Amino acid sequence: MDRRHFLKLTAASLASAMAAHPQALLAAAASHRPAVLHVDELQTLEAACDLLLPPVNGISVRDAGVVNFIDKLLLHEGADQLPLYRSGLGLFRAAARAAGADNWSALAAATKQRFLEQLEDGHLAHSPAEQQALFQSLRFNTLLGFLAAPRHGANQHSAGWQAIGFPGHLHYQGGVSDADVAGLPPH
Repeated sequence: MDRRHFLKLTAASLASAMAAHPQALLAAAASHRPAVLHVDELQTLEAACDLLLPPVNGISVRDAGVVNFIDKLLLHEGADQLPLYRSGLGLFRAAARAAGADNWSALAAATKQRFLEQLEDGHLAHSPAEQQALFQSLRFNTLLGFLAAPRHGANQHSAGWQAIGFPGHLHYQGGVSDADVAGLPPH
């Protein structure tokens, strides 16, 4: 299975997850101003999301507004995850300082990739379970923000859908009739 096919399948499965986050979705659609994360945290988060989901056909997580979506999610339905993100972003900050950088986003790509691999495996100097939980949340929320329906505040300007060649929900484009959904023969 190629990456594009995987992302299309993932987009379909994420549709149901979007229904569970109505406040975050509305907030992300309404504003691009930071809600709970600080500027350095947003930069770190964007750099991490970029590595978790590199550009697809030239379209990046920045193009799809993924970090804005995650920021609003942490304010609303995902507020219970905010302490996990704050603690985890502290690990990112400590790694940057240990390498002599002001922000994790300024580190070399290979260094950041190695850090994310250690985070995923729970091999950093912190609770392994928390590291793995953060990594799983980052990965899921990155995909959700990239592929969810734009009308819900994620995937701004349908950027993620354009990246994978998904035309959008045909119901909203007039491409599928009620008869088509019911399986009735065309007139």
